[in-house]
Amino acid sequence: MKYKYPILPGTAEWKNFKSTAEMIDACNIPSDVLANLSTKELWDVCLQYPLLRQYTASNSPYRGIQGIIDVFNGLTELMRRDDAHKVIYGYYLTEEIANINNTKNKGAYTFDFCAIELILAQKPIISRFSREEKLNVLTTMLEKYDEKSSYSEYFGMFGKVATAFAANKYAEATGKTKRADNEQFRLFTEEMLLADASHVDTILSELVEYQKSTK
Repeated sequence: MKYKYPILPGTAEWKNFKSTAEMIDACNIPSDVLANLSTKELWDVCLQYPLLRQYTASNSPYRGIQGIIDVFNGLTELMRRDDAHKVIYGYYLTEEIANINNTKNKGAYTFDFCAIELILAQKPIISRFSREEKLNVLTTMLEKYDEKSSYSEYFGMFGKVATAFAANKYAEATGKTKRADNEQFRLFTEEMLLADASHVDTILSELVEYQKSTK
């Protein structure tokens, strides 16, 4: 079953909206359709959500994604699906960042890819993985970070921050010690609020060492 949003940005109907609330209402999926979408189909629909990139407007992109989950019934439903973690991770694992070369809007691609990482970083998703699976996700995220590094002109600092934050969530979920001695580190690892960019490199280095220690 396929679903297409009835009104899209750039159309005359979209331009007639007077508020974000109207846009949100127009993008919510009819309940009868939502109930009949497989998890894979639902995930594909969520990836096309017209307002997904609004998470970048938040001081905390992590909280921005959570806000979208709260108002978009597609993502709300996805968080409830027992197999959502497998579907999202399966997509993330197989998505080659080199695909950015074939994308006209490279900026949009980077924001969409980072959104996937932040959706993976949500508690309902993390909690469904076994410890071994969480370690696999952590390894994949570090590999994706290396891939992102080859396209740093597009992903920039935001791409690095998103991976560091999401990967750290998985590391902590498997036993990595939380930093309790530094408020700035705490704000980043818990809320994705970045006060010092150098902390990202520190966390990534720690994640690499932690990942090696679990092998």
